[in-house]
Amino acid sequence: MKSPKSIAAFLGITQEDLSLLFGGHRSQFSRYGSGLRKLPLRVMRVIADVIQHLQHPDTHKNSNAARQQLMVKQHAIAEMIADNIAATARIKLRLPGAQAKHAYYLNGMKSLEFLADSELASDETNAAILRSITRKTGNGLRAFGSDTLFRLEHRLEILELEKLVLDAKLRKLQQTRENINGK
Repeated sequence: MKSPKSIAAFLGITQEDLSLLFGGHRSQFSRYGSGLRKLPLRVMRVIADVIQHLQHPDTHKNSNAARQQLMVKQHAIAEMIADNIAATARIKLRLPGAQAKHAYYLNGMKSLEFLADSELASDETNAAILRSITRKTGNGLRAFGSDTLFRLEHRLEILELEKLVLDAKLRKLQQTRENINGK
């Protein structure tokens, strides 16, 4: 038979708890584990029965602890889905404004590039004004540029994928719960 330490780990019970259940001191179970002493026959039988119980396929179906853990996981996933929906909504609110500002500044830069090559730019004063406006518009484009827009769109895609994964996990947990409850 395996050492009590590994049995304790398999059972999810500490050596100290095993010693409380079967009498004696923790040091006795330590000696059993080191091979200095053999487990009493009655302890071996009980541990064998518990191991057999844990390996039986219906054990999970009849376990209140397993049901409770499923409920905890379902609740956690439901909270994660709610957080995901809120984050998605926030980005969807920001996205149209960012797209509009990006388009505005990008069109401004295209217009200014055209004007810089036109007759209007031949006048020194107009050329200086165009450079000033181009700098200002360029700063706006950098602030609401492709990078910012890409990051928002990318984050939205990630959130949508995360939602799909969370929904799949929730469905899987619900199926497991139905199997445990025998539906």
